[in-house]
Amino acid sequence: MQFNITSTSSTEYDWEPNSYIKVSQQSKTLVLISANKEGLISLANQLLILANSQNSSILYEPWPGDLENGSIGIELEKIICDGR
Repeated sequence: MQFNITSTSSTEYDWEPNSYIKVSQQSKTLVLISANKEGLISLANQLLILANSQNSSILYEPWPGDLENGSIGIELEKIICDGR
C-alpha cells in the first residue's frame, strides 16, 4: 500500500461546532492535548478517516489553523508496521 507524501491540513476536515483543541508541550517527553467534547469527537472522526484513507498524515496548526491560540503544531502520521 502506498501513501501520499504530503500532509493533509486539518482545515480540510469537518469539525463539530464549538470544537476546542489546544496542544502544549509539558516537558521534553510529554505533549498534552486538551479538548472539549466537540473537539474530541472531531479528532476521533478525523483519525478514522486517516486510518481508512490513502493519506499518510494530518497536520494540525495553531491559529489561524484549527488549534487554539498558544498551541504548538502537531502532525499525526499513519505508518505500516507491526504493533507490540
